[in-house]
Amino acid sequence: MVHINEDKGIEISTRKSYEKMYDEIISAMGGMEKDVKGFASGLPPLEVSIKTSEVFSSGYKAYAKNPVGEITVKNNTPRPFGSVKVALSIKDYTDYPTELEIGELPSGGTIAKPLNIVFNGSVVDMTDDTFVQSEVKVAYFDAGVEKTVVKTHPIYVYEKHALVWDDKGKIASFITPKDPVVSGFATSAAGGYRAAKLNKNMVKARAIFAAMGILGLEYMEDPNNPYSVVYGLTNVVDFVQFPRETLSRKVGDCDDLTSLYSSALESLGVKTKLLDAPGHIYMMFDTEVSELDKVEFGFPEKAYIPFNGTIWIPVETTLVGSSFTEAWNKAAANYLKEKDKTKIIDLSEAMQLYKSPNLPPELFKDKVSKDDIESRFPGELERLEKERASFIASNLEQGGYYGLMELMEFYAFEGMLDKAIEVSVRLMDMDKNATLLNNAGNIHYLKKDYDTAIKYYKEASLSEPDDAGTYVNLARAYLKKESKKEAAEAFEKALSIDPKVKETYGGIYVEIKK
Repeated sequence: MVHINEDKGIEISTRKSYEKMYDEIISAMGGMEKDVKGFASGLPPLEVSIKTSEVFSSGYKAYAKNPVGEITVKNNTPRPFGSVKVALSIKDYTDYPTELEIGELPSGGTIAKPLNIVFNGSVVDMTDDTFVQSEVKVAYFDAGVEKTVVKTHPIYVYEKHALVWDDKGKIASFITPKDPVVSGFATSAAGGYRAAKLNKNMVKARAIFAAMGILGLEYMEDPNNPYSVVYGLTNVVDFVQFPRETLSRKVGDCDDLTSLYSSALESLGVKTKLLDAPGHIYMMFDTEVSELDKVEFGFPEKAYIPFNGTIWIPVETTLVGSSFTEAWNKAAANYLKEKDKTKIIDLSEAMQLYKSPNLPPELFKDKVSKDDIESRFPGELERLEKERASFIASNLEQGGYYGLMELMEFYAFEGMLDKAIEVSVRLMDMDKNATLLNNAGNIHYLKKDYDTAIKYYKEASLSEPDDAGTYVNLARAYLKKESKKEAAEAFEKALSIDPKVKETYGGIYVEIKK
């Protein structure tokens, strides 16, 4: 019995008998003729052909999703083949075969499928461009019998520094924020900086750029394949260094330095994108400041790039060794000049496809401290802070009374108390109200001029006697003068207006009761 259904069993038996007879006839004919159904004899039952392109080991992880070539299978018999499967492996460079399901292959049918390879990390250890021999096994069922075709196919593999700029996103293979050497360098450079009046990402970016200069890194154009020549060519192989190598060798061209700088910033959580200009590549980083807050950001529009709703700062990495400010200004000027010809390479997307390879374990051996940076580039942060304050002030000055109120608050928040007092005096000549008097009192309180603070708080309480907050401020100022009686009276007045101040300002209450 060949099938539980008798009619179906007869059909299968008849077909198998015919196929067996066909095979014997073909064998007897010696493969020199054509069979009665027109199929060419002398050809293998399953014909397999393989085409592959070159493999770049730096981006070996991408070939699991990005096909490296194509496999074509052809059925040269009058019988359909079932469950056709392909398994590709390369000795030493794949841990397991990369499998591909083709399914049924009809009589005389041809099917072409993209071919992927799941490499292991050993492919990065190659020191020279070379051919590797792949083995392709195609298994299939012929009349219920499993058969296998095995073919070898050479694949040309470039060593890990090779890159062709047909897709600029491939540079993502050289962005290595998780490399301990890179993250160690970035943490060493930016770790000493905490609070600052400038944007936090700007402070990090400035520290890392300065540290690159302190370590002696220099820009040098690739003598063999300058980026200015190869950037537009899709058939020329360029040499790109990994960030750890640029740190070690102390020299790199524009793509090497940009890869290092972007990797270091990304390791600190700062998003970066690359700027692909004619004959040149540089980068920009995200400040995370909304475009709507451009005045608060504090720098003119020509100095940054608005992108996806936030403010991005461009940096010219070839100016390594110069100040961050110079590199920023140069990049901003270049972008303005070539904006229409410059493309933005989205690293977040590219890094999903072109993942960086696994590199051997290693740690950053040098150290760059905050003292090193400030000694090499003294006063740079202070100059940037003043530039920002000046920009914000000039904008708020044009906003009339309410603009000046914001300016006073800005100066106070930035610790520029004398300037805040100057603005408060100007405001009082325009409109002396309880809010302004309270703010003026707070500024003098911060200056530890408690007598003047008390004077303004009292004026504010006369202007708006039902404001509990004014009396709390008055109590706090009296405590600083160790005038507990007056402090207690002011706090009791606040309580009579709003009993909740006892909970909100419990510390003051406890201090008074001591």
